[in-house]
Order: sequence, then C-alpha cells, then structure tokens
Amino acid sequence: MISIKKSLITLQNAQLYINQKLLLDKFSWEIKTQENWTIIGPNGAGKSLLAGLLTQRYNCPHIHFSLAPSQIQEVSFAVVQESLDYEAWNDDSEFLEGGVDKGRSVHEFICEDTYSLDAQVIEKFKLDNFLNTGIKFISNGEMRKAHILRALVRKPQILILDGIYEGLDQDSKKQITELIEELAQSCQIITCVQDSEQIPKNCTHLLCLDKCKIIAAGPRARVQQSREFERLFKSPPAIPSSLPSSYAAPKHIEKSSEIIQMKDLSVVYGDKTVINKLTWSVKAGDHWCISGPNGAGKTTLLSLISADNPQGYGKDFHLFGRKRGSGESIWDIKKRIGIVTTELQLEYHQNIFALDVVVSGFFDSIGLYREADASHLQIAQDWMQTLGIGDLAKISFENLSYGERRIVLLARAMVKSPNILILDEPCQGLDKRNRMALLNTVDFLATNTDMTILYVSHKPEVQVNFIKSHLEFIPEDNKPCSFSIRP
Repeated sequence: MISIKKSLITLQNAQLYINQKLLLDKFSWEIKTQENWTIIGPNGAGKSLLAGLLTQRYNCPHIHFSLAPSQIQEVSFAVVQESLDYEAWNDDSEFLEGGVDKGRSVHEFICEDTYSLDAQVIEKFKLDNFLNTGIKFISNGEMRKAHILRALVRKPQILILDGIYEGLDQDSKKQITELIEELAQSCQIITCVQDSEQIPKNCTHLLCLDKCKIIAAGPRARVQQSREFERLFKSPPAIPSSLPSSYAAPKHIEKSSEIIQMKDLSVVYGDKTVINKLTWSVKAGDHWCISGPNGAGKTTLLSLISADNPQGYGKDFHLFGRKRGSGESIWDIKKRIGIVTTELQLEYHQNIFALDVVVSGFFDSIGLYREADASHLQIAQDWMQTLGIGDLAKISFENLSYGERRIVLLARAMVKSPNILILDEPCQGLDKRNRMALLNTVDFLATNTDMTILYVSHKPEVQVNFIKSHLEFIPEDNKPCSFSIRP
C-alpha cells in the first residue's frame, strides 16, 4: 500500500515584513507528512526567519497550518534568548538574602506544572542532578539539552532545530543527538544548518536559501546533485588588507610583561568549585587558546579577566600589573579589553542599528545611551568596512542573522583598540565562508597589532596559526577540572 502524504504547512507567495522592511517575498514551500527537511544556506540567507514563520513568531497572512501551534516546537538561539530574558525579568536577587535568585529549576522549565518527564528518560540521560539546577546557571550545552527535553515532553509533530550543535563539545553533541533520535521516532525534524557536512542522516528533503530566496528545493539526493547546491558556498571570503586609517594603537604595554597573573586562584559557588587553584600568567603580545568541554569553567575564567566576576577580589590575581581590588574601577579594566562571547550576544537584543551596536563598544554598554561624537562614528564605520559588514550599518541588530551579529560584535570589540581581545567560540554560528573570513581577520589583527588574544574553544585541537600557547581544562571524575598549560 502506498502511503499518501498530507500537507502540514503551506506557504504560497508568502511575504514577511519586519519593521516595514520586506525580508521574504513571494515565498512558496510545502511541508508534508513523512518529510524531514534541512534548510541550508550561508549566514544571512533567511533560515532563522523561516523558522520564525513556522513557529508563528512572525505574522504572515499567506501561510496555512494543518497543525495546532503546540504541535510545532523550536530549539534555536531565539528561543534560548527568550527563556533567559524571562529569567532576567523575574530575577529578585537584589531583594534576597545572599543576593542569588535561583529562578526556575531545569525541571520546572521543562514541565511547567503541566507536563511530566518519563522516569526512563531521566535514567537514560542521567538527568537527576541536572534537573534541580537553576535554568540560568547551566552551561551552553545543558541549555540546549533542556530545550530539547522541553520539546520532547510536549510530543510535537514537528520539531525545528536551528544551530543546535553550535559551540558544543563532542560529549554534549552525542547526548543531544541521542535526545533528537528519541524525538525523531515520533515527530518530523526540520533542521537549519550552514554547511553541507551538518546535514543530518535522517534528512529526506533539502531547501537551499540565499539572500532570503529559494535556490533549490526537493528530495535530498536530487538537490545535492544540482549546480545550485554546489554554487551555494563558492564565493571566496573577504580578508582585510590593512587596518582602518582611524586605528589608534592600544595603550602601550612593554612587550613580554605579564598582563594577567593568577596564583592558586579558585572560584566557588556554594558547595561547587568551578575553578580549583589555577596558577597561570599571560605576557603582553602572546596569544593563547583556552579549551575544555562545556561547563568546565572557561566562561567563569573569562568573567574574572573582564572584571564581570567579583570573585577575583582579595586573591592573588593581577591584571595589567595591578592587583584586583586595589583601587581600580571596573571601567578602568573594561576599556582595555574587547570581548566577543555567546553570553554577550544573548544579552544584546536591543532594537538599534548595527552601527550603534559597534559604537557602544566605546562605552562598554548593552545599547547606546549617550550621543556618540563624530570620531566615534568614523572609527565604527571604518571597522565595519574593514570587516566587510559596512552594508549592515543601518540594519537593526535584531534583524541580523546569528553569524552577522557575531561579526558586528567583533567590530564592537575592536573600536577601542583593546590590549586584550577575548574571543569565546568566535566561529559559533558561522558558515564555512564566514568562519574562514573571521579566522583570517583575527590572524591579520594578531599579526598587525600589539593586542594579546585569548581564543576560547571547546576543541583542544583548534588550529589557529597565530596561537602558540594553550591552557586546557581537563575533566576529572566528580572533581573540578585540572589544568594543562603549554606556553
């Protein structure tokens, strides 16, 4: 007997306007039962916009659903951001003794008093301790896992996964793959990816996007053999040839002097030790890779260096030759450090132009709350041109793709000519072309400036030409990570 497919979602000449700007035009596509689609395209192609249409995050009159909204679930950067926004809005830390509001536990977030987690799932994925943790205190990989579990208990007919593996170590990818396989037994999967090697095994159909237009669509085998698919990622990446004319060298630090020093430094939250007796120093002009699995303590280490974590006070910890807590202000430190992190990108959802985001780097603010002078604007525009994103200047940051936001934040970090540039998983969310462009750009900056670069990755084998030194967080069973330091 031949199984007859039924239409679940139909877009017929659909148009999507956001802030009066037309982003999708005359867009036609149909999803039927028994089809697992992969939406593929470079950064800015429109993948996340399309995911937002399918989950009705954006309104569109020319789309028909044969499903209830609850039958379509999404795990994406946008959904994670929404859940963190909810926690921030309801945070009562300032009114509580001890100053810490745990917020919703992972279990409360997943079930919301209505749903329940099967005991077999809890045992299979070893969730016992994980479920009692506050949702806002879990790692990047754990957050993705929590959102997939949230989808699992709702028993969706369609699950949309947008950038689900970005920034995860191998163990986290394995756990999430197992969760998705559990879900795939009972629902259809729609995946958004940047590169052909990310296409999942269970994919039956491909939709290729470029500049918010369909380039090719249909059964996987047919589309992968098409010329359109081959051409999708062919354009060469942009590489800067010179620093902006407005570039000013960072505040002078004598070469090889120690700008970061810590001895037996520990960070403890309650009964959990996140960093245990780390002794480490960084000399001006040296470039380091900091690696380790998700949840190892890398982000905590960065928060110490960027002055966002008060646990550096009163310890044997020096920045720029001065002991932390000896009279310097947080802003004295921040003006000498540029930073690009996933956490910053999650926090930065102001509805302002990309140019204003870059200008805000001068003031270390999330948003722009003071008027920038002509020199600020010129430097910001120069860096955007240098990094190949000059055409994004007057586009709202919220309307940019995940990868485009990452490049904008790099420009934001560079405008103040920092002594230290922190790059936390800088290639997360970037397609192959933009990954190469970013790495070539950072290599160019390392070669042509006096900055010290801290490049953070969950991959210990990361290959970046300018990096010669390595701090690795090494997991220990039921213990805090140990450290391997190779200067």
